Amino acid sequence: MSMMTRPLSEPKPFASTLKSASYVVASERAASDGTLRLVSALADEGARGWPEVRVSTDDLRSTIGRHVEAHGAEVKLSPELYLVAGCLTGDSAASRILEAQYLTKVSVHVARIVRAKPGGSVEGFMGVLRTRLFSRSPGPSPRLADYSGRGLLASWIRVVAVRLAIEEGSDGWR
Repeated sequence: MSMMTRPLSEPKPFASTLKSASYVVASERAASDGTLRLVSALADEGARGWPEVRVSTDDLRSTIGRHVEAHGAEVKLSPELYLVAGCLTGDSAASRILEAQYLTKVSVHVARIVRAKPGGSVEGFMGVLRTRLFSRSPGPSPRLADYSGRGLLASWIRVVAVRLAIEEGSDGWR
């Protein structure tokens, strides 16, 4: 089945953008002008979808560069990577949007796992998840930095949440 795509210059609704937009950056061209154009196009798509979020092209390029470096040949970029870059650079609007559009839906997927653990609280677990996703405190980098745009952000967050619920004890979830 072939997928028809429109050129970036044609406007389209943002909901369809999330389903169809992807840009591929080849590692050999990571520093090229073509990559800069792709990053700029991604920044424009993200800004259209979330106009209140502010991410500089340099911050977006930095976020993308980590994934190009880590994943080698290519990395898929989506408008959701723009939102993640906003969260990672401390944009409060991006964090509010991620909370409202993504994190609020996760509790349904982890509730049974969390409640099965002694003293497990869904609200407590969600606090731990938020800390893992956003925290810049000593320890590992924010888990959100691992999102490479190779799938839907909602699915990625759900997988992170379920794995955390399964792997971690409930001591901090009360």
